[in-house]
Amino acid sequence: MKLLAILLILIVSNLIGGHVPVKTRSIDIGSKCGLSVNERLTNHFDGFEIRPDLVFNNKDHDLGLVRSKTRTIAVANHRISWITTVSKNDVRSAIRIDNETIQLKGQLSINNADGDAKIEMDLVNDWDQIKFYKLADREIIGISLRPSNCTGLMCSVSAQLLYDLSSRKKSFFGAYQTDREVKLYRYGSDDTPFFVGRSFEGDPHGLTSPIVVTSELYRLRPDGQFEIQHDIAGKKYFIKQTVFPDREFAGQEVKLKKELLPDTMEQHWIRAIE
Repeated sequence: MKLLAILLILIVSNLIGGHVPVKTRSIDIGSKCGLSVNERLTNHFDGFEIRPDLVFNNKDHDLGLVRSKTRTIAVANHRISWITTVSKNDVRSAIRIDNETIQLKGQLSINNADGDAKIEMDLVNDWDQIKFYKLADREIIGISLRPSNCTGLMCSVSAQLLYDLSSRKKSFFGAYQTDREVKLYRYGSDDTPFFVGRSFEGDPHGLTSPIVVTSELYRLRPDGQFEIQHDIAGKKYFIKQTVFPDREFAGQEVKLKKELLPDTMEQHWIRAIE
C-alpha cells in the first residue's frame, strides 16, 4: 500500500433537490477577493454543512497496551458498542450498532485516500468521535475512526463510517493527511445528505513535491449507501487543491523558501466555490 511506503502527511440528475449543476471548470491561482484557497474552501463547506444533533467524543483511548474490552454508549434511542478482541497473534475491532455487529477486518474505504490506494479499516482500530443526524426521513450515525496506537505518519491515517439506521447499510471512507471528522452537507432543497471524500498525493513533509488534495462528492442513495456523483454529462465533480512546498534543502539543512508559490485550485463542483 502506498501509504505504508510513504508514511508521514460530486450526480445527480439535472435538478436534484432544485439546484443546477456547475458545467464549467475553473482554475484559480492564489487569493480571490482577498481570501486564500483554504479560506474559500472553509467558507464554502461551513455554509453547506449539516450540523449533527448529537456529538460524542472518545475520552477513553488506549494509550498503552491494547486489551480486550467492550465500550458501549447510548446515542439517542440506539446503543453503539466498540469491541476490541485481543488474541495471541492478533487484535480485531468491531462496532455493534443496536443488534448488528460490523467487523473492521477486511473492510476497505469506498474512496482512494492515499494516491490511488484505499484505506484498510483494520488500520483504524479505535473510535474518535460519534455524530448522530436526525434528518427528515432517516437517521444517520457517523463514526470517526483512528489507529489506537501510532507513530510518525501513521497518525495521519483515519476513516469514517456512515451508517444509515433505516436500511442498516454502511459506507466506509478513508482519509490520509486530510480531515478525519465526519461532516455531511446539503446541496439541494431536500434533506438528502452528501459526503466529501478526499485523496492525498505528494510529499507529506512538504519538501520535494507539491501536495495535491482532490475532493470528490458522494450522495446518499435511497437504499442507504453513498455513491459518487457526476454531472449530467457523466463527469465526476471534483476540487483539486495544490499546495507548493514552502521549504527546501540547502545542503544537509532544510530552510524556508525565499519565494513562495500560492496555492491553486481547480474545480468542477456542484456549487461553484466563490
